[in-house]
Amino acid sequence: MANDKKKYVSQQEIAKELGISVPSVCRALKGLPGVSDALRKRVQEMAKKMNYHPNPFAISLRFDSPHIIGVIVPDIATHFFSSILKSIEKCAQEHGYFSIIISSDEKFENEKTAIQNMLNLHVDGIIACVSQSTKSYDHFVELKESGIPVVLYDRVCLPDKFSTVTSNDSRSAYRATKYLIEKGAKRIAFLGGSNKLNIVSQRKHGYLNALKENKIAIDTQLVICHEMEYNTGIIDTLALLDSPNPPDAILAVNDILAFSAMEAIKSRNLRIPDDIQLIGYTDEVHAKFVEPKLTAIRHNTTLMGTRACELLLQQIEGNEDIEHEVVNSNLEIRNSTR
Repeated sequence: MANDKKKYVSQQEIAKELGISVPSVCRALKGLPGVSDALRKRVQEMAKKMNYHPNPFAISLRFDSPHIIGVIVPDIATHFFSSILKSIEKCAQEHGYFSIIISSDEKFENEKTAIQNMLNLHVDGIIACVSQSTKSYDHFVELKESGIPVVLYDRVCLPDKFSTVTSNDSRSAYRATKYLIEKGAKRIAFLGGSNKLNIVSQRKHGYLNALKENKIAIDTQLVICHEMEYNTGIIDTLALLDSPNPPDAILAVNDILAFSAMEAIKSRNLRIPDDIQLIGYTDEVHAKFVEPKLTAIRHNTTLMGTRACELLLQQIEGNEDIEHEVVNSNLEIRNSTR
């Protein structure tokens, strides 16, 4: 069976077909001197026959003016990150830039490889969110020292060196914890990820402050900070529920842990919110899909992505100021709290 898949023809293929050099093909197609009229006509006819179209992306790389920005995302499949990427891409297009998006899949080595691949593509700048397993920030520092504009979003590092766009993590966690206390919770668990991530440390800070201000003793057994993975969240939640003095409420640090906690709670035949209340950090759309509908901190992902792109474009244009944008989030009250 014939292969009907569309094939993009290169100048190399035209040169091979005609038995001439690639530079000759290039000169002929661009109308440059150095080739005869007869050869120019042969090249143009072959290009038409082979359905050749110039590749503007490759051309831009050749002239070292790509107008491309690179975007690194930990997990492109989550609604939270995909909605941020959508706004970054929209902003970039409005300013005449392509977006190259690479997922690190939450792996440190993938993050470093993504940066190298973007440098090979001659990107004008990079917008990045740090992976869960990132062990050091040397690869970002090297970008800074090389003069490559960098903006970090959501999970960030080295604020003295890089502009950042984050959510009001400490304040939002404080508000969520206080709300649980107002609804009668006495033993509130914190279900988090790695403490080296700024979103975890900041949200835990807000959680602890709310407990202190309301004179609730801090029980370290209720503070669980492992990985932000679904199976890990289930295991950690089950351990909390099976403990001698289980929590009556849980604050989960992101959507994955919130949904895993919900599954674990239901597996123990406990009722949400009657037996245990639950608040997560998630996107509004996903929060409305589950049962009961999840009370959650909702991020303004559109503004986060737009501001990250705008800050990067300012750097590309020569602004060397380090700026830290904090985007407010909202506590959306739904059915997983009383």
